[in-house]
Amino acid sequence: MMSLPFQAGFAPDRWKKVTDIMLQNKIGDSRCHRLRIIALFESDFNHAKRILIGRKLLHHMEDKNMLPNIQFGSRPGRRCLSAALCKVLSHDQIWLMRLSVAFIENDAVGCYDRLVNNLVLLILQKLGIPMTATKCLGELWDTTIHLIKTIFGTSDITYTSTKDMPLFGPGQGSTCGPLFWLLVYWLISLWCARSGCTCGPYTPTHKSWTNPFSQRLMQILTPESNSTQNFTSGYTLAGGCSVCVNH
Repeated sequence: MMSLPFQAGFAPDRWKKVTDIMLQNKIGDSRCHRLRIIALFESDFNHAKRILIGRKLLHHMEDKNMLPNIQFGSRPGRRCLSAALCKVLSHDQIWLMRLSVAFIENDAVGCYDRLVNNLVLLILQKLGIPMTATKCLGELWDTTIHLIKTIFGTSDITYTSTKDMPLFGPGQGSTCGPLFWLLVYWLISLWCARSGCTCGPYTPTHKSWTNPFSQRLMQILTPESNSTQNFTSGYTLAGGCSVCVNH
């Protein structure tokens, strides 16, 4: 029953209601902009996403060596401590060899809440996730109703994604949130590797500004693009829904 919406391509009404709670990032700091919003989804919905999409797709990408070696987070068998160890060893090696090196460290603040939903759905389709499953996810992201729960109870006023003010990302608390961010990071690293790690500036074209990064992303995501190596490897989702992953 949990796989039926993903196979038929519809969003159950019960899955469209989400309760948001807010936790302190820092103990004692209750300022609204410093609180972490956690979305409480329906248990069967979260469980279905993890089994039908998250777990199978992640292990498939691991088996096919599609993920970059520099990525340690959100991957089975890897720990954050390993990334810290590689960083320390790299610094020690540079110090011993007396090299001049510049390091740039950026923190992807709120990355789960800044994922572009349509981009995530395109990546999922490119990797072979059925159109019905992405349709289910897209409809849920567009029509989910959020309620806010505090110590005083649950609010009567709700909010949802609109055309003028869309909501981005699967929401903190989603079992597929780490995977979706990993997919976007995989796409960025893939583009950088194929472009020789050279990211050019915005280029003016006919009085308009064109982003070469976005152009390259669309080429990679195009199913008939020649820039990707093609292979087909099928695996079966729960309920007999067959998936072919094309890369």
